[in-house]
Amino acid sequence: MNRVRRFDRVVRRLQSPLTGTDLIAPLLSALVRSTRPVNALEIGVGYSTPFLVKALADNQREAERERRLLARRASADRLPDALPFAAREFYQGEHRPHLVVIEVLTERLHEVTATVHRLGLANLMTGIRADFRGALSRVAEARRLFDFVFVDANPWEAFFDEYWSSVNPDGGMVILHSPLGAKSHREALSELRSGTGFARQLGAYEMTVLPEPHKTLQNGVLILRRVDSVEHESTSPLRSHPHEAD
Repeated sequence: MNRVRRFDRVVRRLQSPLTGTDLIAPLLSALVRSTRPVNALEIGVGYSTPFLVKALADNQREAERERRLLARRASADRLPDALPFAAREFYQGEHRPHLVVIEVLTERLHEVTATVHRLGLANLMTGIRADFRGALSRVAEARRLFDFVFVDANPWEAFFDEYWSSVNPDGGMVILHSPLGAKSHREALSELRSGTGFARQLGAYEMTVLPEPHKTLQNGVLILRRVDSVEHESTSPLRSHPHEAD
């Protein structure tokens, strides 16, 4: 059985039409694969979790292969044919990504953790059983900033109040599930669009909504990108930096 078919078979047990992540999970995987985050966080586990972990594992494997290839051409002016657009500064150190997940439901966390174990990817994930509200001190080990965050929990304002300052200001990405579903989500989206309410405290960010027009609930994602420290997009690969204490 090839790896893709085995992955699909293992994660299928986590899929549920009520969660609404059947199409969102592969999207998250593609975003992780393209942005190559180091520190990732998921609030509310489920079908999406193994997609995130596998994407991090694929990134780690590819980055190491590419780093070795570039090392053999370290003194060459020309990049290897296999990596014609490589940003050498991205490969200055080892790429060691990791996902932290927070889930309040013990049984759900155990189910997802067992699935990740079956995939052989447990070393890339740390699970925390807790309400995400008030859990930042348990999450942000060594005061690291998060490059990629997926939020599938309520209320959104609690996430922004507690966690936004721990999102990498140099392009860290936050994806929130179902912005067009619950009334509280639509109200938060309105404030984010207008820069009013809680959004006034967030600093600089970019945002877009990707709706799923065929759904009434569990509908699409809101993608935010924190850009307080973004200066040179083309030459500044996404990296996680130590979080400086206030």
